[in-house]
Amino acid sequence: MVFSLLTICFSATLMSDRVSTLAIRGEKLNEDNPSLDLWANKWATFIDRMDVNGDGKMDEYEYVNMTACRFGAITKSTEKEEKMKALLKENWDKWWNSFMNGEHLESISAGDFISIEDKTRAKMVDMQHLVMEMIWPLTLFELMDADGNDYLNKTEYANILKIFRAPFPSTLFSEVDTNTDGAISKSEMIIKELAWVIDNSVEGADFYGKIR
Repeated sequence: MVFSLLTICFSATLMSDRVSTLAIRGEKLNEDNPSLDLWANKWATFIDRMDVNGDGKMDEYEYVNMTACRFGAITKSTEKEEKMKALLKENWDKWWNSFMNGEHLESISAGDFISIEDKTRAKMVDMQHLVMEMIWPLTLFELMDADGNDYLNKTEYANILKIFRAPFPSTLFSEVDTNTDGAISKSEMIIKELAWVIDNSVEGADFYGKIR
């Protein structure tokens, strides 16, 4: 029964993915904003991928419920799905709502988020946020480490990208695996996570995947 529910959930997500206008809207975003900087483009790509229903915005259901659903379908574990859902809910309440409540928004678009860049960058260097940003990838790492060896292999890392509807280019794993030992450690995961959200470097290729 549990497996069939996860299968239904995952199948519905895949069907939504097939009819999504994600690629078209991504191209239009770049056409309409030729001067969009790399930092903004990274966040626009993330919100675009999380926007499953294709309305141009990311809402709580897409961020929390649908992401947790994909997580459960991949791990085939309702316990891990519930842990992931709780983590996503906490992130939504502490991070995204802090930007949305001032505008009384129920969902957020790339334009909404990018328009408050100064506020966003200021919060990213706040100590409380930095602690959260360390807990986030480590918890995801531990839940996805199927064999419990404290390293992610290519399959485990690729599954993380599937959860966030991101592609897995052949070069990505080696870029995150900075010591070239064939596995991703917790320290490598943290470094790449922080690089993605803070740096303007194109090397910010963490578990959300490369920008377009």
